[in-house]
Amino acid sequence: YWLVALLAVGPVLGASQADSQPGLVQFSQQGSKLVGTGAMGLAEQGWSVGLSADGNTAIVGGLADNSATGAAWVYTRSGSVWTQHGRKLVGTGVIGSAGQGFSVALSRDGNTAIVGGPFDNATAGAAWIYTRSDGVWT
Repeated sequence: YWLVALLAVGPVLGASQADSQPGLVQFSQQGSKLVGTGAMGLAEQGWSVGLSADGNTAIVGGLADNSATGAAWVYTRSGSVWTQHGRKLVGTGVIGSAGQGFSVALSRDGNTAIVGGPFDNATAGAAWIYTRSDGVWT
């Protein structure tokens, strides 16, 4: 089991507090929430996320999709609009309920993705790598 620690540097403020302190950096949501198409059952999209260095490609893992086979969804940004890029990614050779999407990452340029499935083959685990060429993930 992994222990994840979160560290916040400086004060953590709610929106009303931040509004009263004009020097603070504020974030705003860009577009609507990302919900990938083709999900089967309670996919748990958002279990893991990754972003390319330029911030224009995102990957979202859903480890429980299709009875815990798992999957990942890729999105690209044009301006302030995010759009799903292709079908969900589901690796081949799965043994049992792999939990693909438990972890995800993108390369700096957003053209290579890795999707982890720690429960594959009775928790032996596996990872699937995808590349994007001419707008197609393989």
